[in-house]
Amino acid sequence: MITTEAWEVDLRSRKTGNTIETIFSGEWHDEAMDCLNRWYNEHPELDGEYPREQYVDGSDGVFADIYATSEPHGVGKW
Repeated sequence: MITTEAWEVDLRSRKTGNTIETIFSGEWHDEAMDCLNRWYNEHPELDGEYPREQYVDGSDGVFADIYATSEPHGVGKW
């Protein structure tokens, strides 16, 4: 069983689904959800609904995704 130590919110490519930038890295799920919701509120062209895979459609742009991790890598571009 993996113990969750952190939550991260990434901006992912709509072309590939790969992470472009991590915009949140922290221990609290509520803070991560606040970050995710703020991002979607600033981008009303996306509805912010699951499944996130719907956004990997080959188009330009990004979408935000939240996930639990046992090894946080911090905020920044990768």
